[in-house]
Amino acid sequence: MTNLKAISARLPLIFLFIISFTIYVFTSPRTIFLGDNAEFITAGATLGIPHPPGFPVYVMFAKLFSFLPIDGVVLRINLLSALSASLTLVFLYMIMTRLIRSCFPEIPDLFSRWIAGAGLFILAFSKIFWEQAITAEAYSLNVLFLSVVLFLFIKFLESNRKKWIYLFAFIFGLGLGVHTMMVLFLPVFFLTIIIRSDLRKLKVLTLIFVFLILGFSVFLYLPLRSAMDPVLDWGNTGAGLENFVNHITRSSYDDFGVGPSISDKGLYLVSAFQNIFDQFSVLLLFGFFGAGLLLKRNQNLFFLLFGILLLNILGIVLLRDVKFSFSGEFFYSTYYTPAYAMTAIFTILGIAELPRYILKPVKAGSRTVAWLIIVLMVLPSGLFLFSNFQKNNLLDFKFVENYSAQMLERLDPNAVMILSTEGQETDSMIFSLLYQQSVKKLRQDVTIISPANVFPSAYDYKDRLLKIYGEENISDQRNGLLDFVLTDSEFENDSIYTSFIIPDSYENKGEKSVSNGFLYKVTSSSNLSDLPASAPFAISENDEKILLDSYPGRDFLAYYYLAQAALLVRNKNFEESQQFYIKAINTDNDVGGVDIVSFQRLRGEYLNRL
Repeated sequence: MTNLKAISARLPLIFLFIISFTIYVFTSPRTIFLGDNAEFITAGATLGIPHPPGFPVYVMFAKLFSFLPIDGVVLRINLLSALSASLTLVFLYMIMTRLIRSCFPEIPDLFSRWIAGAGLFILAFSKIFWEQAITAEAYSLNVLFLSVVLFLFIKFLESNRKKWIYLFAFIFGLGLGVHTMMVLFLPVFFLTIIIRSDLRKLKVLTLIFVFLILGFSVFLYLPLRSAMDPVLDWGNTGAGLENFVNHITRSSYDDFGVGPSISDKGLYLVSAFQNIFDQFSVLLLFGFFGAGLLLKRNQNLFFLLFGILLLNILGIVLLRDVKFSFSGEFFYSTYYTPAYAMTAIFTILGIAELPRYILKPVKAGSRTVAWLIIVLMVLPSGLFLFSNFQKNNLLDFKFVENYSAQMLERLDPNAVMILSTEGQETDSMIFSLLYQQSVKKLRQDVTIISPANVFPSAYDYKDRLLKIYGEENISDQRNGLLDFVLTDSEFENDSIYTSFIIPDSYENKGEKSVSNGFLYKVTSSSNLSDLPASAPFAISENDEKILLDSYPGRDFLAYYYLAQAALLVRNKNFEESQQFYIKAINTDNDVGGVDIVSFQRLRGEYLNRL
């Protein structure tokens, strides 16, 4: 009987983990996705060093997952995010049951467990939490570490046993190695520590600091691994202390600049709360009631949870030196994942309070109230599952992997590829090509020149390329890149391809851009019919819908449409070309960009030859 009770008590947690993990695995893509997804896949598969701050803990976990006996390295490493998200729900469940007991002591323990389990599906199936749970990104692992340290801190507050605070400090230090964004939450924990007389002792504070530094020492991975010349060695952190510090402090991103105006900060602040509303819709109203209830019943935990929520938003908005833009708004939305988790906790408490308030006049029994609470949790969870499934079902997504592979396969031997894009497709293109060359070992004979300078074949030109890519004007940048490649004797016998139509100043010198449906070959040939033919690349309807639902996806899609339009112009299929051109305009986040104007010029030149 005792074993049966123990099993029944754990059932809500078991269901929460199994159902969430199963759905995350089912909807996870089997091929690389947008943004820096391919970069993290590459870093994990090759034990490399990705963009600042380096994410050493994530990379080492990803490497371990790359050994799983499952077909496909992409799925293996994506499973790290799926498991991290489901384990986050487990730790939040253990926190949630404590909060429910604190706020609703009359509800039987078993029912409080079912309320916590059913309620957390609201977070599990919210759009961004789910989105981050299915692709190789650091945010799911980051929020897992946050939920772990929060749980350990609450364990300390309950027991006053210092072993929990020391373990908290060590895990917090490790958490910085997942994402340095964790430092934003340090003030709320530190404030709670220093107001307690039992923790203000020098010995205790020293041990807390030692364990914190011990965890933080995981960053030594960066210079140690860099010294071994990995395939992906962003920042060259093994070259000296300055490179190492610059990388972990993200100095290249100017995180602590003061450039943006107050209005820019205000717009980002408004968009942050808009993002929270987008995750939970009208349920957010219950979040206010839940926060008020927790403030009344347990002030310490309220200030801890609300402090994390507030510091997450204010830290991201106030410390970043970025002017407001829709692209910035999109990328910031994932940074608020910890805030979404805290909001979900408040929302669950608020929903749980509603039946108690409604049924109080009729003096309904605690079990009746508990059942009604569970039903109220299940309904929005089911609605979120239904409404977000199509958006987050990436099971059959293949565009980025197939397109990047074909982009390489259609090049001449030992070709040089110059990447310079004006939209948000840049990361997707760079990292997908890096993945193809470094993980899939595809077309390693091709030299790729890109803004990130992550391709080993272009390491020798780093200093010159940094200066060229530093040009704010996209046309000046492209002129500089063409001058660099076309005048360097090392490339004089190589075929040159660009991600853009060359400026008319080069056409006046006899150079032309000829599309192959992916890139533009730079040629001085007067007879374009002598160049190899190239067939259009078809995109599936499913992939097209997924890309249209994403800000960088729309830019990548616009690039694809324009490249296809240029190929069809070359093939003298002007009517179909016009259709792709219109699609590019309707999809592009910057319809007045240089690439649109350049295509109009290219199309006019072909028409003049008729």
